[in-house]
Amino acid sequence: MGVFAAQTPKMMFSSFETIEKASGKLSKSLESEIKYENENYTQLEDIETFLNESGFLFKESDNGLEMTLSKEVGDKTVTVVFEARQPLPDDMPEQEGEDQEEEGPSDNYCDFTVFVAESNSKKGLIVEATSMDTEIAFNTILCADDMAKLKAMPRFERSL
Repeated sequence: MGVFAAQTPKMMFSSFETIEKASGKLSKSLESEIKYENENYTQLEDIETFLNESGFLFKESDNGLEMTLSKEVGDKTVTVVFEARQPLPDDMPEQEGEDQEEEGPSDNYCDFTVFVAESNSKKGLIVEATSMDTEIAFNTILCADDMAKLKAMPRFERSL
């Protein structure tokens, strides 16, 4: 036991003052970033025009992780749900010998789910899709006998 203890370096822990100082710096940085975003953020005019002309109702969840567009179309309710995603890392390795245009996945993509529910029934259609640049890929299409049950499931579990 004595030999092991002699070979193990002592661990140094930060003092309360060091932690408090770092916490203060982090708080100031976050406040500065929030102030910058609040002063410089402007909503694209296209969004307001789209909402006014399309008839879709826009809602954002309280936690900011989910955005929803919904609209009545005849006897159906169409709901499009967009969930926040983690951004791609900035330090993705570059491939040697490839053209600059083929660097890897595009940053301009969005996963979303379309729910088409019958107004007087539990039945409906669920479409899991991904938009990338100017294309849309339909990942799964499900016919549902119980829309509420499937809508409550996490989207990656629906297609299992």
